[in-house]
Amino acid sequence: MIENYKQGSAAGVSLAFLVVWMAGDITNLIGAVWAELVPTVIALAIYFCFADTALILQCVYYNTINARKEKKRLERQENGAVTEEDPLIISSNANEDPIDSFGLPGSRRRSSASRRTKSGTGNRSEELAGILEDEPAPHGWLRNTISVFLIVLAGTAGWAIAWKAGAWKPTPIADPATDKDMPIGAAILGYASAVLYLGARLPQIAKNYKEKSCEGLSLLFFVLSIVGNLTYGAGVSEA
Repeated sequence: MIENYKQGSAAGVSLAFLVVWMAGDITNLIGAVWAELVPTVIALAIYFCFADTALILQCVYYNTINARKEKKRLERQENGAVTEEDPLIISSNANEDPIDSFGLPGSRRRSSASRRTKSGTGNRSEELAGILEDEPAPHGWLRNTISVFLIVLAGTAGWAIAWKAGAWKPTPIADPATDKDMPIGAAILGYASAVLYLGARLPQIAKNYKEKSCEGLSLLFFVLSIVGNLTYGAGVSEA
């Protein structure tokens, strides 16, 4: 969300990816409530749904306003009224599709869309400066590494506080005589959620391949997702 806000564009994000991911979070939440899982799992599932909704609304907003700006620019160009906000070079690539793969407007080629929202004058030097600003920061990997380290440190500190406060206790071994079975409906929702999670990344991968670019995407977003999946899987296997 921060990356989209900084660029004033969500052209790099596949809405199909977000919608399928949100469907996985919704089925996960319903299944967790149905199976009466621990409150922390339910609270996390609720947070995921709110975060997904906010991100989807942000993407729809930016795609809509940028599509309107593009439409007005094309109308001015047809009428011969070029303004200082118009780009110096217009791509003539006929393969560029102004419609996102999910059917919503505003997903033009990322580099041109993001720079048009940033350009304020027609000065060539400012255009070149804008292109240079889009280049990845030389210390990006260092910043991402530090962010991941701080996240892991925060998780460790949270466990230490919970352990000292007596809120964390080892999970007792389940007794087959008293342990109740999970409802079949909740189990089905759990499997459906897993399938949605696995398939959600495919639209984003396809979009990146089609446009031959990952511009507009936050690398830290995917790094934290990978680290979160690894630590979650490690925790489940240890339990």
